[in-house]
Amino acid sequence: MIDWIDQFFTYIESKKKLPAQTLDQLRLHIVIEKIPRNTCILHYGAMSDKMYFICQGAMRGEMREMENEEWQYKSSRFMMEQEIVFNVESFDDQVPSREAIYTLEPVIALTINRNEYYDLEAAFPELGGLRADLAFGVIKKDNKRIEGKQSLNVEKRIIYLIENEPEWMKRVPQIYLASYTSTTPENFSRTLKKIRRKGLNRDGQTNEPS
Repeated sequence: MIDWIDQFFTYIESKKKLPAQTLDQLRLHIVIEKIPRNTCILHYGAMSDKMYFICQGAMRGEMREMENEEWQYKSSRFMMEQEIVFNVESFDDQVPSREAIYTLEPVIALTINRNEYYDLEAAFPELGGLRADLAFGVIKKDNKRIEGKQSLNVEKRIIYLIENEPEWMKRVPQIYLASYTSTTPENFSRTLKKIRRKGLNRDGQTNEPS
């Protein structure tokens, strides 16, 4: 049986070395959750009060904007195994979240409640540094992805995903990938077929003739 918590601690140690006593206390507050597909784990306007570590499965972030007096919804990010998931702004500042987060697949996640984490942080200050490192990691990864698609046309955005996010291309439904790349599902499918004809497949590899 996979020890998900040990897997999480291996992830933590890649970010910050913590004393064994601190890890032992953290272990006491971690909960293993099995979350069904298409579950909303963070609603618009709610407070982000849990931190998730994805052991298995995938999640999707979604933002909304008011256009012509109607809400328009757009996929903002996708998160998979070995990723920390929480809305940094809402979690840290306890303000209503401007993002909603859903499971794309059945998920096994390790979770820790915000209040419990802050109580632990008061007793073990080094956890404050860990939280800052985790938040920075989330923001840095999202910013890198945003930079990767800015000032690009739809075809180049899709090529960027093929080359840099092959797991997204394999596991995320095209309707959400289309939303992420700011196009329609029909145009996404059409453009992807065009890219494939040019010889770049979904894994970012060139289609070599056999």
